[in-house]
Amino acid sequence: AAIDRGTGRYALSFNGSNTSVVTPQLGTSLPNFTLAAWIKSTTAGGVVFTELGQATPNVSWHDSQVEVETNGTIKVCVWTGALSCVNAGTSVSFNKWHHVVLTYTGTTLSGYVDGILGASNGSVTKQYPNTGATYYGIGPADSTNGGNGVAFSGSIDEARIYNRALTATEIKRLYN
Repeated sequence: AAIDRGTGRYALSFNGSNTSVVTPQLGTSLPNFTLAAWIKSTTAGGVVFTELGQATPNVSWHDSQVEVETNGTIKVCVWTGALSCVNAGTSVSFNKWHHVVLTYTGTTLSGYVDGILGASNGSVTKQYPNTGATYYGIGPADSTNGGNGVAFSGSIDEARIYNRALTATEIKRLYN
């Protein structure tokens, strides 16, 4: 990933094919968590966050958790035996900055765009892998996805992973 200096922000720039970032091992999969980032997607969209059971994307277990579709829909997902997704936002503008957030409370999956709750599903039971290790990929393609699963094309800034579900007030604060 390269630095996007054209916006006055020092964001990572992803080319939609072979650029991504993988976190260090974060321990075991989290029962409650939040994923948040500022994104500026091209019309190609792509995977913003993917949960991984190893440091290499698309190997062993993996699932796309925040994704931008080519129609401007932002999907947030967790693995329940298959992907369970909600639309965090629809028809977001491409080539403009948006704040995207996924929260999971142990049963409730919620998605936010620009500080506004897009959708929530209160009956989601996430399945956890047995590997004992969790990593997150930022920007890679993912074949287990809620939509197109392609590598992200655009810029990502302030990618954050929390070990708890943030409240709507905290998410609004992050956006503002």
